Amino acid sequence: MDERMRHARSTSRTSSEASERPMDRLDILYVISSLAVGGSERQLSALASRLAERGHRITIFCLYGAGPYADGPRSKGVTIIAPRRGPRGPVAGPLARLASGGALLVTVTRLFLLMLVKRPRIVHFFGPPAYLTGGLSAIAAGLRHRIFSRRSLNDYQLKRPRLARLEHRLHGRMSAVLGNSRAVTAQLLAEGVEPARLGLISNGIDLAPFAVAVDRATVRDSVGTGRRDLVIMILANLIPYKGHADLLTALAGIKDRLPPGWRLWIVGRDDGLGAALRQQATTLGVLENMRFLGARSDVPALLASADIAVSASHEEGFSNAVTEAMAAARPVVATAAGGNAEAVTDGVTGFVVPVRDEQAMGRALLTLALDPELARNMGAAGRERVARELGMEECVLRHERLYEAVLAGRPVAEALSTAPATPAASEPRAGGAD
Repeated sequence: MDERMRHARSTSRTSSEASERPMDRLDILYVISSLAVGGSERQLSALASRLAERGHRITIFCLYGAGPYADGPRSKGVTIIAPRRGPRGPVAGPLARLASGGALLVTVTRLFLLMLVKRPRIVHFFGPPAYLTGGLSAIAAGLRHRIFSRRSLNDYQLKRPRLARLEHRLHGRMSAVLGNSRAVTAQLLAEGVEPARLGLISNGIDLAPFAVAVDRATVRDSVGTGRRDLVIMILANLIPYKGHADLLTALAGIKDRLPPGWRLWIVGRDDGLGAALRQQATTLGVLENMRFLGARSDVPALLASADIAVSASHEEGFSNAVTEAMAAARPVVATAAGGNAEAVTDGVTGFVVPVRDEQAMGRALLTLALDPELARNMGAAGRERVARELGMEECVLRHERLYEAVLAGRPVAEALSTAPATPAASEPRAGGAD
């Protein structure tokens, strides 16, 4: 190992990493649908960048085009391989495009040839489309060390049972299978993944962008919001399962008790739901309180300029939006979907409410809206929790432990158990009185 790489590793490690034995440089191939704006895409972008900084050779193969999250890892020396053109128009579900078949033939052939020529020591699939196409390609190419990361609950399997059966069969051909929350790993275990090859690595978050001072007044002015208005923010692409419609119903139920001039910032790419949400907001009489901000690159500044964050999802793995809100010291109202109740400590860093329970969500939002001191205290507790347990450095270290165990043929579960586990999930509650 040369002196430059030794220095890079030593300077990137925190005091908690001092006992970690430096790994040999690895050649890792990641496969993902794209690096468009989204939680899994953002997570892989950050992980690949950090691993490249630590001296590993990283390649990311995107099935459907690169996207804005390719710029960060590319600047760190990560090789990005993707079709020259991504999907046109509203982004279709990756599994729907996968099921369509023919359009992927050229891309999958290209991936297979890359595997044959490059022969990476580790190939790691992020998400079902990458798993189903890349997994089969890696087996055919004779790559030994294969890893699958599932980033969400398996609800998607209900609509595509044949692909689900193929996915289950692939589990037995993987060196390791990962979930990003206990809810996800429980489903993987039920699907037949051997406990010794099953691991949990929670999403990591880079706190640096959330430590930058933000001029709240300027940010609010830029999106047409009063400087003293109460701002609730939802960070989620406009997809039905993200629960935007539930949130609008919840807000309509408490609109007359919220402070005058309150606003809801809806931040995320419109995947075709925008028109229906605007119509619903008009019917409910809350459209004038809505601000549809679209996909944004200044999420930390927006969160710092908001007062309350909300996740209304019906299904989640381990929500980046929730941990980003906590990093920005915002209290979070989240549904008990997937890993949300593992991220949010109910009654401490926010409130956890039942999925699709608009009344409980409304009560929780109203409690925080009417008690700014409680909101500030919960936000501060969330920031502390993220800094202590969910930083990107720990996420990177856990991936290195994973890769080391896979290469050595050791049980993955045992290797990852040496790192701090995510605290036990909170029981959902209604979030306060009216």
